[in-house]
Amino acid sequence: MDPKLPFYLQQSHAQLATKFKQIKLLEDERIHDVTIKKDESNWSVSSGIEAFELKRNRYMNILPWDKTRVKLNVTDGFNDFINASNIELDLNNHDFKSSKQQYISTQGPTKNTVDQFWQMIIQQSPMKNVVICMVTPLQEHGVTKCFKYWCDVKDDLVKFQGDDNGFEHDLELKCIDSVDTDIPGVTYTTLSLKSIKDDTIIDEKIIHHLYYDKWTDFSKPEDWKSIYQLTKLARGLNDDLNKLIVHCSAGVGRTGTFITLDYLFNSIDQYDNSQDKDLIEIIVQILRTQRMMMVQSQEQFLFIYDSLKRYLLGV
Repeated sequence: MDPKLPFYLQQSHAQLATKFKQIKLLEDERIHDVTIKKDESNWSVSSGIEAFELKRNRYMNILPWDKTRVKLNVTDGFNDFINASNIELDLNNHDFKSSKQQYISTQGPTKNTVDQFWQMIIQQSPMKNVVICMVTPLQEHGVTKCFKYWCDVKDDLVKFQGDDNGFEHDLELKCIDSVDTDIPGVTYTTLSLKSIKDDTIIDEKIIHHLYYDKWTDFSKPEDWKSIYQLTKLARGLNDDLNKLIVHCSAGVGRTGTFITLDYLFNSIDQYDNSQDKDLIEIIVQILRTQRMMMVQSQEQFLFIYDSLKRYLLGV
């Protein structure tokens, strides 16, 4: 046993594979429960099912739990659904003294949900500086994984009519600047997002859009350090009271992996690692109770352990 590392980072791949299998079995039980009980289930997804007619879900099998979904502020008669979930990581209930971190985990916008996405951003962000971490390329092997919902040419402007979808305010999105960063694969675009009513600016946010395009679906990044650097850049730009917005294509696999590592990289120093508890397993279990399939593949699950291990060892 390496005294520098907590026990859970010294488990074998076989042990971790068994834990991941158990996490999946628990989720299968939730899906079974909602299949049988439907709206009466604690894991109901009725809002997502209703939204299929509006074409607001990218995938048939990934819907937010009703109890944690983000609800849009819309006028009467309009649907408040977006395929996004409120995520809160607070491990105090698990005998860890920890800081509370909040995120929004969302699917990558489709052409049909861009309006809802930007309205969610401005509605859910009380402070001025908002960070969006996009951890999927726009296309993979000729398949669209996310619609290009932002502008990245300086001074380009896009307008969204709010009343088309039941929103009180119109939106105006303008590109301020877009640059490559020192982090391999990461492009940093700064945008202005204004909420407007009757030609009057009601609110304005500065959007820090961090686009990491080197992470393919169901897999892991080539280098953990790029994720570490991305989490540090995001934390430095985001106002504390704003939830960090994270999305990939479905908003579960890569998104869940990124959120777990962001939390760990920025909170691990607070933990007493002498405890006989697997911190990563606990976090992934919590995430799955807030959005289905978070950390979707075994490869991603193992990558979290390996990345935290390398971070603590400095390798």
